[in-house]
Amino acid sequence: MESTPKAVPLLIIRLDGKSPVAPQVLFFDDEPVEQVIYGGRREGPTPAHLYRDSLQQVDQIMTALVREQTRQAIDLAALFGAGDQPVSKGACFILCHVMRQLVPHCPNPAMAFNLCELGPLVEKLWDAAVKSGDDCLQTGAGPPVYRWYEHQGRYEKARRVLERLVEIYYQNSDLFQEAIMTNNLAFEFFLERRYNEALPLFEKAEKIFRQDDEAYQAANCRANYWQCRYMLSGAGPLAAAEDEIKEISNILMGDCSWHTRKSLILLARIEEYKGNINKAISLVEKAINACKDGVTRYPETDKKYLRRLERAARGA
Repeated sequence: MESTPKAVPLLIIRLDGKSPVAPQVLFFDDEPVEQVIYGGRREGPTPAHLYRDSLQQVDQIMTALVREQTRQAIDLAALFGAGDQPVSKGACFILCHVMRQLVPHCPNPAMAFNLCELGPLVEKLWDAAVKSGDDCLQTGAGPPVYRWYEHQGRYEKARRVLERLVEIYYQNSDLFQEAIMTNNLAFEFFLERRYNEALPLFEKAEKIFRQDDEAYQAANCRANYWQCRYMLSGAGPLAAAEDEIKEISNILMGDCSWHTRKSLILLARIEEYKGNINKAISLVEKAINACKDGVTRYPETDKKYLRRLERAARGA
C-alpha cells in the first residue's frame, strides 16, 4: 500500500515584522507506509525542491569548467541539455557564464572542441531566457547562443536571437550595444553571402556608432561594408574608395585582431587590382600577423590568398 500523493508543506513566516525563522529543508511526504511501519534501510523522503537535480548538474558543469576539464564540461552540458528537467532562472545565469566560456565569441573561430552536441542546451537556455521576460537574462544568454548558431552555419537562428537583442537595447536606449548587435546581425547575412541584405544594416550600425562617438566601431562597420561591396562588385569600387579604406585601416590598426585584418585585405585587393603584387603580398602578410593569436581561422584563408599572389609575382 502506497502513501497518498506527494504534497509540499507550507512554509510559515512571521507577520509581526520580526525576522522570519531561518528557512528549513522541506521534504515531500512520499515514503511508503511499509517503510514507515517496518523500518529498514532507506534514503529518506525526497527533498521538496523543484530544481534540485538541475542545480546539481549545473554545479558539476561549473566544477569541470573551473578545473579546466573542458571536454568533461562539454559532455556534462550536452547531457544536461538533453534532459527534460526544469531549469531555474539562477541556473540559467550560471549556464550563460558556462556558454560564454565554451563558445568562441568571434567569427570563423579556431575550435578546440566540436560543440555541435550543445544544440539542445542552446535551445533550452534561449527558450528559458525568452520565457522569463528578463532582459538581463536574455542579453546574457544571447551572445553565446547566437554565436553557437553562427558557428554551426545556422544563420537564420542566429539572426532571430540578434533581432531580439537589438530590440532590447533599442528599448533601453543603449546606443552602443544596439549598434554592436545591428553590426553582428548584418554579419550573419554577410556570412550567408546575402550581401545586399547586409549592406544597409552595416550602414545603420555605422550611423549609430557615429552618433555615439565610437570612431573605432564605426570604422569596423565600414570595413564590413566594403567587404560586402567587394564580394558584389570586385575590386573596382575598392580602388575608387582607396583613401577612405586607408583611413579605416589607420583607425583599426590600434587593435591587432581580426578587425585590423579586414582593412589590410581590402587594401591588398586594391594593390592587386592595380598590378602592385609585391605591395599586395606585404599587406596580406600583415593581415596574417594581425591574427597570430590563433583565435580565428582567417589566417588559413589569407595564406591561400598569399600563395596565389606569390605565384603571380613569380609569373607562374
